[in-house]
Amino acid sequence: MPAGTLACRGKAPYLKAVKNLLSVVLTLSLLTLAACAPSAADHVAESGPGVRYVLGIEGMTCATGCAPRVKESLETIVGVRQAEVDFESKTAIVETEPGTVLTEEACDASFNNQGYFVSSISKEAAAD
Repeated sequence: MPAGTLACRGKAPYLKAVKNLLSVVLTLSLLTLAACAPSAADHVAESGPGVRYVLGIEGMTCATGCAPRVKESLETIVGVRQAEVDFESKTAIVETEPGTVLTEEACDASFNNQGYFVSSISKEAAAD
């Protein structure tokens, strides 16, 4: 018998157990990943037409500082796809994900006491 053959025989049950354990761990990992992965239905809902809101914004005093801050603040609201702010007309156009309801309170809270507030809000269907 070659040298080392006897040593391998004693490890065979151990190696088989390790192989089985690794197989179980891999299977559980794959099941967990599959459960957490977004489904096709999630992507369809997110890509559908959202809602476009027209906001009147008060408190902006300059185009170069205030308008970008208002835009960034509005885009931190959960469900907001994008915001465009027009300093001259003191308005913002905010597009949301489907099912998101934008409120004056949420907008004002996003401004974080920077001196801006929503003076009006109206809703229209978004053009996708």
